Amino acid sequence: MTWVTFGEGTRRLKSQEALDDASSAIYKWAYGPIQPGGESRVMYISAVTLLRVVGHVLHKVDCNKFPEIGAEVERRFQRWKKGEGRDLIFAEFIEKQRNLILKEYAPNWSPDNEVELKWRTLPAGPYASEESKQFSAALFKGLEGSTMKAILMPTGPFAGWSFDELLSEAASWWMQQLFEIELLLEDA
Repeated sequence: MTWVTFGEGTRRLKSQEALDDASSAIYKWAYGPIQPGGESRVMYISAVTLLRVVGHVLHKVDCNKFPEIGAEVERRFQRWKKGEGRDLIFAEFIEKQRNLILKEYAPNWSPDNEVELKWRTLPAGPYASEESKQFSAALFKGLEGSTMKAILMPTGPFAGWSFDELLSEAASWWMQQLFEIELLLEDA
């Protein structure tokens, strides 16, 4: 959670609350327990929808409450929609998936895109300390050769990414955006 303190009180973006809820849904999606099928689909749809809610609340609620951020938020929305650089996650995942879900009820997520991945441990880099190498060996002991399942994005610029990675990246991207916007409030 991010809080910005001003003299006598604390001001917080309402969009941060939406991000907190999205993060909870992402955590539940990634770490369960959830049942395959309907329940996992509902958790995915909840997470994606809440990720997009963050932007709507930022634009409609936070900009009303804190007019001093309005112009910057509007400028950022125009940039985000272009999807260049790190903003690609907004245009090509958050926005696209939200539209597929809410307008067509056709998310790209599907159990049909599930793959089994085999764990392999990469050797420590040349600059890793002996202590670090021993810690890594102990931490990952027994995982070599084990498998896990992941559902991968089938198409687009994020093809091959797992949905766990995409949801986490989207939440991280929003955290950075809200942090930067809250700094504007601090400076105001």
